[in-house]
Amino acid sequence: MIALLAVAVHLLLWYQHRDSPFDQALISDALSYDTWSARIAAEGLSAEPAFHQAPLYPVFLALLRGEAGHGSAIFIQVLLAGMAIALLVPIGRQYLGSERAGVAAALIALLHGPLALHQIKLLPVALPLAGLSLSIYLLGRCREQPGPLPAALCGAAFGVTALARAEVQLLVPVALLALGPRLWSGRRPDPGWLRNAAGFGAAFLIVIAPVLIHNASRGAGLRIALSAGENLYIGNQPGADGSHKALHPQAGDIFSQRELATRLAEESAGAPLTPGQVDRYWRGRAVEAITADPGAWIALESRKLRRVLDPGDPADMYSFALERERYLPLLYLLALPPWGLLLPGLIGGILAWPERRKAWPLIGFAAALLAVLLLFFVTTRLRLPFYFLLAPFAGFAVDRALLGWSDPRRRTGVIVAALLVAAGCAFSFVRSSEVPVRERVRLAATLSSLDRLDEGLDVLEPALEGEPAHAVALDQAGWLRQKRGDLAQASGLYRRALETGMPEGREASTRSRLAETLERQGAVDQALREHDAAVAAPGANAGTLFARGMFHLRQRRQTAAIADLEQAARLDPAWPAPREALRRLGR
Repeated sequence: MIALLAVAVHLLLWYQHRDSPFDQALISDALSYDTWSARIAAEGLSAEPAFHQAPLYPVFLALLRGEAGHGSAIFIQVLLAGMAIALLVPIGRQYLGSERAGVAAALIALLHGPLALHQIKLLPVALPLAGLSLSIYLLGRCREQPGPLPAALCGAAFGVTALARAEVQLLVPVALLALGPRLWSGRRPDPGWLRNAAGFGAAFLIVIAPVLIHNASRGAGLRIALSAGENLYIGNQPGADGSHKALHPQAGDIFSQRELATRLAEESAGAPLTPGQVDRYWRGRAVEAITADPGAWIALESRKLRRVLDPGDPADMYSFALERERYLPLLYLLALPPWGLLLPGLIGGILAWPERRKAWPLIGFAAALLAVLLLFFVTTRLRLPFYFLLAPFAGFAVDRALLGWSDPRRRTGVIVAALLVAAGCAFSFVRSSEVPVRERVRLAATLSSLDRLDEGLDVLEPALEGEPAHAVALDQAGWLRQKRGDLAQASGLYRRALETGMPEGREASTRSRLAETLERQGAVDQALREHDAAVAAPGANAGTLFARGMFHLRQRRQTAAIADLEQAARLDPAWPAPREALRRLGR
């Protein structure tokens, strides 16, 4: 029944999502997974290099590609999300001794809006959550009815889940320890536990072996994915704040990050490197950053913990509050904010202490996922599995509260706890309703790509108020005005953005845009000065030189145009536009 309710709610949310620009235009990681799956569908896995990310999700998308677009994949994700939520019911019974706690956990997970939002995106969220819940459920069955076959089924489920999210490998030691009621029989390992562990381990390795072999044959070693090293550095580099801070300003999607990570590592080494050597290079850089200033790293860990416990929405791609406000009103009903799950989850974890002989694997899994967040970095999407595993404990807190209400001696404690949770929910709801400017800019950029220009300007309006206005928002508003043909207004917005101060690496692109508007207004000399300033600015790249080269070409300065286009081609050999322009010039 709960599975059907979850599926129905998520299907309705998906129906509302048709008006969102993110349904029509994929961005960031979603675009990367779509591109990756298209390549797999066209060329097969044998043509793939070593896997940078866990490969199961792009394979899943590749199998479902068709004329219906991404509809089949999202529909199956909705079904998987329903399964994951429904499995919380038996998990509550297995690990906390209360099916009512499981029912409450499932309803709590369903009402947590960020979880619902990410099920309808082209992201590896529903697939690994379904695998995780199934794995934990099968482990519970194995603990109730031990044996090599149940253990093997559990190991296979953990293997499949690890192929969807590589960090699930860190949960395997907890699962192995939980396979039997005891590890030791006298002075020797318990024979029953050994048989279970052997079955689990064999099945787990059989499932992940094809990926390990694939990566090892391409110089990556026995790894499921190669992103761990650079992600470790991203999360712990000097200047890190606990969020995803790119290796380089040019890094955008998954593929550009991989290419930049390889290029930077090879430039440092002064020689070509295998994928495994690139991974080791970034691991080493991360360890150096941590050991160079342990005090700063401890402070960084505290910031990561604050992001884990953030009552708002530390988003990296999609803004929960902004999409709820503009496109997904159903999220107002799925209104349980982060602290509405976190606070009862923590209370339930304390109350579960008498059930610790049953509950400790669940606690261990949650602790392992928390350790992953603290080791790397924290965003709303990445903390969802941790919050999902808090749901059984939140459900247990609800169950204990219902039992305590019937006991007059405990009723006061129940009321105090309920008021604490209610206050936390209210505070969390307010925080999660705040919309950072960067998320408005991201939505406006997506709307711009779909030529929904007026809508994009409306999204940016709150960020343009006040003094000083946000520089990046001014720049994006200038681009929207430029596309509309409002050149004078666009020029004014670009100048305000530059006067306010663009972030590192962004000044060059703003000056190139300003130069284009000035040229179209007939101010050719001013346009040239802005192109020259753009090329001289920090963050200038092949695109900046290409823009100036094409300006020179339009002004019939062929020698200057060729020089800029040739330099752009050298800076970015993979970009065809400069080479195509040179070919037309006979170069």
